[in-house]
Amino acid sequence: MTLRCALGAILVLALTSGAAAAPEKTTVLDLGAARFYAQSDDTALLAGLQLFVRAGLDREDARQDGLAALTAETIVRTPVDGQPLRDLVTAHGGSLSYSLGPQDVRFYLEGAPDRLGTLATFVAKAVATPDTSAATVSAARTAILERIADEERNPVSVGLAMLRRSYYDGSAGLPTFGTSGSIANLSGADVAAFVAAHYRRGNAIVAAVGRVTGDVTAAARSLAAALPDGSEAPALTKAHPFPASPRRIVAQRDIGVSYAVLGFAAPPAGDKDFGAMLIVRSLLSDIFDRVSATTLPAYSRAVGVVYNYDTKPASFALYINGALLSPATGLASVDTVLKNLAEKPLTPAIFNRYRTSAHGEWETESVSLEDRAWSIGNFVELGTDPDYAQTALAAVDAATPAAVQRVAKQYLQRFTLALIRPRDAP
Repeated sequence: MTLRCALGAILVLALTSGAAAAPEKTTVLDLGAARFYAQSDDTALLAGLQLFVRAGLDREDARQDGLAALTAETIVRTPVDGQPLRDLVTAHGGSLSYSLGPQDVRFYLEGAPDRLGTLATFVAKAVATPDTSAATVSAARTAILERIADEERNPVSVGLAMLRRSYYDGSAGLPTFGTSGSIANLSGADVAAFVAAHYRRGNAIVAAVGRVTGDVTAAARSLAAALPDGSEAPALTKAHPFPASPRRIVAQRDIGVSYAVLGFAAPPAGDKDFGAMLIVRSLLSDIFDRVSATTLPAYSRAVGVVYNYDTKPASFALYINGALLSPATGLASVDTVLKNLAEKPLTPAIFNRYRTSAHGEWETESVSLEDRAWSIGNFVELGTDPDYAQTALAAVDAATPAAVQRVAKQYLQRFTLALIRPRDAP
């Protein structure tokens, strides 16, 4: 699961009936071994570059839990020209961040087009020769431990991590940032070995968005050139089938109320039922909070949904906020809704409402330049078209009540329940 997917489902903006102007088609350019995709927008003031490296969670083994995150954090803290990389980029008017997924680590660089070449040169130096000294790795470790602590205080994050581990087989199910114990045992030598093994040009993707000028294209080339030659076969992510009887897993954390998180299988991006599943997502994210006159933030929602379509096999999760709805009551209500969806098709009025809503929600998932860059690279990695974001809109528009009913029958009748309870709960 990724937070990016969750934001589109949880932080839903107000919808309008007018359709947004379609973005430019993505251009494919040759960078040698690396793949380069550019989606230019001449009205944008900034440009963004996202470098995808096949060095995600599925490249870790059990002993290396958290190594992908520690490596990425070490890179953004590597001194370049006397300053940590991220600070240096900021000082030159840009921004640098990274994110992790089951298949890859992604470095996102954003700035003015005429500055992006200089910024990319800084990033290329750090990616090519990360500083694995004790001081830099120790600072990176401290930052990762803080991320882990933040995740542990968020019951939704805890529940999603529990479901991911129970569903995905192997390293793809490991915690995104590892555990405090696993991170403490990793060293600079582990980081150096991980970079040498997995940071390769042949698997890399560079996505450019915004005002893509010649300077931006040159910056993309310098990022790709920072990686050594070589490639690896993609790891095959497998998932455990859901049992006929729901399975329950329980964890205790320092939280005030209990949360329940249900995990389901789901159609992946590119599947014939992807559009119908987006409509189901829209319905479930709204139906329990219909009394609100405004769109609610995540912490104020009684029930929220997360569609993890950024990997194959995909998954779907639904959480119940125990501060607003009793988990027992919420589970009974969810069970009723899911059974009704599977037993009969939606009425035309309800179906049209949530098809329109799903269309709007999907468009809000690619508002920022970073989101657009992620969308391009993610869909390429999944074997679909770089412009699949537009194809998905057509799939939503083409979906039918019968397709929604089929999705509910096929995917939403078997699940695993993760229950996160306060530590002092009986």
